[in-house]
Amino acid sequence: MIGIDPLTATILGTVTLVGLLLAVAGYNLADTILNVIGWIGGGAAGGAIGWIGLPRLISNGGFETSQILAITAVLTAVGALLGAGLIRMATRYAAGIAGFTAGVAAVFFTLLGREIEATPREVASTGIESSPLAALDLFRFAALPQEELIRILGIAAVVGIVAGIVAMRNYDVLMSICLTGLGAALLANTAPIWMQVIQGNTVSFAADGGFSVPVAVLAFSVGLSVQYLRQRESSS
Repeated sequence: MIGIDPLTATILGTVTLVGLLLAVAGYNLADTILNVIGWIGGGAAGGAIGWIGLPRLISNGGFETSQILAITAVLTAVGALLGAGLIRMATRYAAGIAGFTAGVAAVFFTLLGREIEATPREVASTGIESSPLAALDLFRFAALPQEELIRILGIAAVVGIVAGIVAMRNYDVLMSICLTGLGAALLANTAPIWMQVIQGNTVSFAADGGFSVPVAVLAFSVGLSVQYLRQRESSS
């Protein structure tokens, strides 16, 4: 007998379905998800300005409640429209920054990684976790001439700029990959729980079901392959 209550089964099925959709259709859902995030974020910001900010700015009671409600509704609609338009710009710049950082880091680890002569304590003292710019402090540990370090820094800058531009132009692809990874993670989290259901054990979300790495890798690989084949067929 399956030890699972209807509410838990509904939640588990919903999470699994969302994971499947994200894993195999992340590219198609990217625009919709961006629109929803922009609408919700922009609408919430506009509503907060109208309902909370406006009364505080005008403390003499110049508006009635009905007027504030009307202004809040207008600001919510305007904020939602602006948010839907600005979310793509924000995502594009975020992808560019991520691409630039990845390109610079790749050059550092490739060309400079073997030349750093420092103890783990010295490297940790640079504070890379708090500021990526602190990675420049690693140059003082490098056993290379100053001219060579400057050359590597120049190469890293060029590679970072190119990687950032490529990421900005393909931000939708990067987002679809992230959504596919999120879907794979959801499936990897729900797979152990489904195994407990199949085995007839009592299932509860309070208990840690674990994370299945093979399921995550399989779902991510299959999801990307399905999306690639589908987009290639549609484009041809």
